[in-house]
Amino acid sequence: MNYRKKIKTRGRRLRIIACLILPIIFFGCQPSEGKIIRLGETEIKVKVAKTPDQQIKGFSSQDGLAEDEGLLFIYPDRQTRGIWMKEMKFDIDIIWLDDYRVIGFEENAPFILGTSKIYYSPKPVNQILEVGAGFVKEHQIGIGQILTIPGK
Repeated sequence: MNYRKKIKTRGRRLRIIACLILPIIFFGCQPSEGKIIRLGETEIKVKVAKTPDQQIKGFSSQDGLAEDEGLLFIYPDRQTRGIWMKEMKFDIDIIWLDDYRVIGFEENAPFILGTSKIYYSPKPVNQILEVGAGFVKEHQIGIGQILTIPGK
């Protein structure tokens, strides 16, 4: 094989590899889309953050949330967990869950530019639900309520 043909073949292989890998790099850390959950009588459209990269990113790249949107963090074990407000652009309510049962919440956790405040769960948890600020009060979310996933 002559030199030009080798370069052309190598270039084609690199383009194919780039087409396969770049979407994973750019989109692989995004939370998964489109689950509907229910907390009390309220349905919430959530993205699910299961991987460490998704959990670190959270809502940091978004400008805001619709009233019925949220982010559900799912962990394989129970630990005291922290929610990092780094690069957030809006206030949130943080709902701490243990086996989908509300064990506590942080209402109106503010984003403050230039800070990286961390909010910690009051006890070990294996799920966290982030929703827009005011959600807990407006929907009268209380300790002991169960988060359900319709159809399961």
